[in-house]
Amino acid sequence: MNLLKNPFGLRNGKIVMIADLKESERGERCGCVCPYCKAHFVARLGEVRQPHFAHNGKPCDEVVAIMTAAYTLLREAIEESGSFTYPACYGTYFDMPLWEEASRSDVLQAIKWSQKKPVQSPSGAKCSQVIKEAPFGVVQTEICKTQTGMPNALVLTASNQHKLALILVPPKTICKIPTPIPFKKLPTVVIRLPDELYHVTSDHLREKLRNGIESKEWLSSPKMEQWIEELLDQHRKNHETWLIKEQERTKRQTEREKQIAAERAEQRKQEEQKKANLLHSYTEEERIRYNQLFRSKHLEESTVQVHDKYDRRWCFCKTCKTWYPTEEMTIYGGSGIEINHGLCCNCNRKLRD
Repeated sequence: MNLLKNPFGLRNGKIVMIADLKESERGERCGCVCPYCKAHFVARLGEVRQPHFAHNGKPCDEVVAIMTAAYTLLREAIEESGSFTYPACYGTYFDMPLWEEASRSDVLQAIKWSQKKPVQSPSGAKCSQVIKEAPFGVVQTEICKTQTGMPNALVLTASNQHKLALILVPPKTICKIPTPIPFKKLPTVVIRLPDELYHVTSDHLREKLRNGIESKEWLSSPKMEQWIEELLDQHRKNHETWLIKEQERTKRQTEREKQIAAERAEQRKQEEQKKANLLHSYTEEERIRYNQLFRSKHLEESTVQVHDKYDRRWCFCKTCKTWYPTEEMTIYGGSGIEINHGLCCNCNRKLRD
């Protein structure tokens, strides 16, 4: 089994990096011990293999040793200046469809977090600066560990008793740890250690961990939670507004459909009435009454068509001087006063005979 190669050592109570050593400090002359078990280290500065520290004997848990050293170095860096610079946090929110209900989980999935403002927000997305980059004044530090002794966070305390948890993530080429999660409901920042740990000095790494922001990102914060709740509240309001408008639209559509149905029913009724009118058979009394009515109004001189109450057209036979429904006329129609004149079927037969 290949042992992990540790770039950290402990000398005179402080963490040193393998890149800090000179050629003359090769092997046991490095004067370093394991940051975890305090056993003697040897410095392997070979040109073929990766430079690293190794136990001068049976090794301890290398992952715990590496993470113990990394958290110790981080604490040293912060305690030297009494300050830690946390990064900015930008949230890009991709609007969800208004017709969908949303939970906190849904909103969270629609957010993309970043430490830098996007050059250009994607179409349909809203970008906001949730947290500004700023220094965090520190009066107390505490390395927290699991029951197995594995460091899992460095908790910083400010003078106002506000706390901030820092979680280190080493390169996978050195060792693997579980995916970080917010630490004990505290505001939490993740710091990703650089890939070049075997070639970076402790002074450079301390400055990077303390004031650099490129490798830092927010995992949780009350400001992030507040922004998420604001987005959720706004979406719920927009959703309720959409529901009201949709209900009104549905109501209007239903009313319009009822109106169309009523109009179609009325149209069918009228068409059926027309059919009934066309089938109407006039009694002799009706014929006499219509003739008397039309003559009294001198409609034989009218220039517009003449219709009865059944909406059936009548014309005046110029031969027998009688009004007839058009279906009883052989010839009818013309221009001017001839529009209602013609020849009835009876007269036409008599003329043929």
